[in-house]
Amino acid sequence: MEAWEGEALVSGLYGLAIGDVFCGESMFARRPDASKIAFVRLTQQLARWGFSMIDCQMATDHLLRFGARSIPREELMARLTAARGGAWRIGPWTLDQGEAGARTGWRGSVDECVV
Repeated sequence: MEAWEGEALVSGLYGLAIGDVFCGESMFARRPDASKIAFVRLTQQLARWGFSMIDCQMATDHLLRFGARSIPREELMARLTAARGGAWRIGPWTLDQGEAGARTGWRGSVDECVV
């Protein structure tokens, strides 16, 4: 997911999906709060696609503000095993039609973001 300000890339994040779970790998920001915008847009899209969880990996203040919570490793492994049965999105991802560049606020949520 990328966040742009005019012609400048100001933030982004990437990860991988295992079934209906998104595992965040890395995030950056070149402007204050830009990574928050990219993260919110990603969670909105994942919710529309039916994702059940985001594995945030790190319990940062930034992610805790969005409702992230820690779970035991055993629970995470059980969720990842179950997620394999979810729909897989293979190939390049794009925002749903009409969503690119939208400034419409929160429209849904992934069940939870865990670390």
